[in-house]
Amino acid sequence: SIQNEPDFSTEGWETCTYTPEQMRDVIKVVGAKLRAEGLSTKIICPETAGCSSAMKYIDTVMADPEATQYVYAFAHHLYDINFFNPDEKLTQMRIMAGYASRYNRPLWQTEYSYLGTVDAGTFKEALATARHIHNFLTVENGSVYLVWTLFWYRETGLITIYSSNNSYKVNPVYYAVKQYSKFISPGSRRIYASSNISDLLVSAYLNEPNGNVTIVIINKGSDTVKTKIQLKNIQWNLFKQYRTSITEKCEYIGDIKESGGFLEITLPPESITTLMSYSSIMPFNVYGYVKDEKENRISEALVRISSSIDCVSTRSGREGEYNVTILVKDVKDNIRIGAIHDGKSGLAKVSILSNNKSIQVNVTIKTSSITLCLKSGYNLFSLPFLNHSLTASSLLELIGEQAQSIFMYNSSIQRFISYDRKLAEFGIRQEDFKIEPNVGYFIYVSNNVNLTIFGAENILDRIIPLKKGYNLIGWTFSNSSRVSIAFMNFSFIESVFMFDATTQRYVSYDRKLIEFGIPQPDFEIVPGQGYFVFSSKDENLYYGGI
Repeated sequence: SIQNEPDFSTEGWETCTYTPEQMRDVIKVVGAKLRAEGLSTKIICPETAGCSSAMKYIDTVMADPEATQYVYAFAHHLYDINFFNPDEKLTQMRIMAGYASRYNRPLWQTEYSYLGTVDAGTFKEALATARHIHNFLTVENGSVYLVWTLFWYRETGLITIYSSNNSYKVNPVYYAVKQYSKFISPGSRRIYASSNISDLLVSAYLNEPNGNVTIVIINKGSDTVKTKIQLKNIQWNLFKQYRTSITEKCEYIGDIKESGGFLEITLPPESITTLMSYSSIMPFNVYGYVKDEKENRISEALVRISSSIDCVSTRSGREGEYNVTILVKDVKDNIRIGAIHDGKSGLAKVSILSNNKSIQVNVTIKTSSITLCLKSGYNLFSLPFLNHSLTASSLLELIGEQAQSIFMYNSSIQRFISYDRKLAEFGIRQEDFKIEPNVGYFIYVSNNVNLTIFGAENILDRIIPLKKGYNLIGWTFSNSSRVSIAFMNFSFIESVFMFDATTQRYVSYDRKLIEFGIPQPDFEIVPGQGYFVFSSKDENLYYGGI
């Protein structure tokens, strides 16, 4: 920002005013200098004290092509609005939305809070703050909302610091803001939502990387509202409910399940409710392969799977019959075409008359599932089925509030890499690594929790490259085995460790100790659990499959 509140001056603290023309000229100088220095710093403007005064600055700056090229986003504060009348400037906010659309710039609200004293620290202030956030995100179609301030010596901060006795207080407004900030992930896209009840303010957001949907509903009225939410083009059927009210502080109040395309919900008076999607049916992909007459997989064949139903090719957790197209190139006649869904292949024997021939194969998708019981503390986990793309953050969200952190083991450097939800919420960068089949992960949960996973059995990719030393791997079969059978018939595997989540201790099976006549526990190898394997050399571990 070139200048905070260029349209405002006071003797109470240091300020600096700019006319729209001065703002335009300074942007040209600063933008050119940043570019000359090779810096990617983005410029936002005009960051005026209110919404209304921003327009004349934008008009002046954007009328100059030289200045326009340096402006990344439009920004302003909301101090021209009566705090307890959030709808006072809706007309001006709609005009600002038009400016953003016309110039193709995002809109940021970079500072606002209640500055009075009478209602500071009250739930009245909290509810009004939520309404301001709603209006900016929906009416103005904004993308960033910043609250002044996180810590303050007055009651108007999200958290009040008392220097006199070295204490602090978390104010109700903190929880109102949390109803948005905790559940709407950076990079989310607002999707259409509306209400035919005047007291209900509703907005919805799609987290495109993992497909989660967040719905925020404000009941600004004085009466309890029992209503139904109609879900359109949303695949999720389970939502977690979190609520802030005069008696609740962003508290988890249970799950709500879709029935007949609707969510039935009760909204207390003057409350903010957030619905966060999750599902025990994890979306998964459909996979294809080509075999020759000897049942050997043909790696050179090109396999394309498509459908008129979007969920089949990318996100499917539903049973049914679907058509897939398989394109075969440079293979012999009389081959078999197969489509893999949950490990049971739908095969059709066909004759290929020429290369580059497309064949339609009808496939019945049947879901496979497994329920894992994660114990309080650390658990060694692996993804037992092929599924849609998961990351550390999306897996923790899927498990729920009990899941706090996840660890992967990098066998190349023999070190752990972690993703911690709390650190991410505090803005500390965490590596959001992929969750992949064949790999084991430590997951820490605060309480026992069940996790049901649906997907396709991993029969295509059972080759695991092991590094010399320790490797944290998963078990790719849907049935159980024993460590002596599953791993110890490979001469390069010297020892295997399982982690007992109940006792929070390792149990090991060591080849050398067996050779010395020391009995070793032949523990069970089960789907959904990870295992530490010590390899004497770099080697590929291949234990079955097509």
